[in-house]
Amino acid sequence: MTYTVSDNKSLQHQVQSAMDAQELKQAKTERRTAKSAFTRAEITLIHQISKERSIEEVREALRTKY
Repeated sequence: MTYTVSDNKSLQHQVQSAMDAQELKQAKTERRTAKSAFTRAEITLIHQISKERSIEEVREALRTKY
């Protein structure tokens, strides 16, 4: 079987598209992870403040968890 130049360009495009899809998936995963960590920190902060904890206790709670 012989390959033409257009076949080679098509193959290169397919490989690039697959790499782009993997990079996009990785970026989405990283964003989702960061967003959930931020949400957990926010909930911890709200909980600590609502319980009228001291500033040092709030800092320590955030420092130990995140």
